[in-house]
Parts: sequence; C-alpha cells; structure tokens
Amino acid sequence: MTAATLADITQTIDVGYATAALSFAGLSGLIWLAIGVPRMGFIANFPSHPIISGFITASGILIAISQIKHVLGIKAHGHTMPKSG
Repeated sequence: MTAATLADITQTIDVGYATAALSFAGLSGLIWLAIGVPRMGFIANFPSHPIISGFITASGILIAISQIKHVLGIKAHGHTMPKSG
C-alpha cells in the first residue's frame, strides 16, 4: 500500500521516492504517538461487531475486485468502478 501511494505522489509532485517514504513513515509514527501516548486505544472498543464485520467484508470485496484483472489477464485501468446509466 505504501508503494502504491508513493507511486502516485512521486509522479505528481517533484520529490524523490526516498524522501516521500520517510515523510510517510514519519507521519504514520506521529499519528501512532498521538493516539498511543494519551492511551486512546480504548476508542477501538466502541464500534459494534456488525460495523467491524461490514468493514472487513467490504475490504475483502474491494481487494478481490482489484485483483480480477490480474487473475483473468485482461487490461483494465482506472480508479473508480464503472458508473451506471
């Protein structure tokens, strides 16, 4: 996921891949510290089981859809699902 994100960023902005990777890692670390230092991990206990189950199911569906082009060997591109109508 990091490589995919950085590939888009480094193409649009004139910055090196290593610089973007270090910035991305630093930002992730700052977010982790912002949540970890005040011990805010308990917030993860609030979403109910159906919400978490739906999120996991939707993630699996999106990953499966994104891999269909590789499995079937077809040429597909784009960032959104086709619009109907």
